[in-house]
Amino acid sequence: MNRGTFHKGTAGKLLNFLFILPLFLGLRPLIINYSLIDTAVFLGGLVLILGLIIYNNTVPYITYDEKALRILLPYRENREEHRFDSLLGYRLRGRRALILFSLDHRPLKIVLTLEERNRFVELLTSKGIHRENENRG
Repeated sequence: MNRGTFHKGTAGKLLNFLFILPLFLGLRPLIINYSLIDTAVFLGGLVLILGLIIYNNTVPYITYDEKALRILLPYRENREEHRFDSLLGYRLRGRRALILFSLDHRPLKIVLTLEERNRFVELLTSKGIHRENENRG
């Protein structure tokens, strides 16, 4: 069985930690009006957010098998499935990104590391999915 995964780049993983920044606004009121219960709630929220970020960074961004790609998108609860037989093609964007065209879904921009993107393009080429013209409207 031909299965595999693609992961997010290091920069994308580090950017997820920006979700902690709003918590710094709560530090000053917490220090000025110290309360044990407020501190416990704040630390509990901090641990929960850190746990979710760490979990999100360990989950594969794209998984695939013989039939389809399954892509984890931040705005979807479940993975979006793109069957290989319904993919129209792809267009390269810059050094690390590409846009995937499908019959079933809107065009999807995928950002990977350079090595992962090259591996992803090789996978698409082996499945018979070719690069689109740059002048496509």
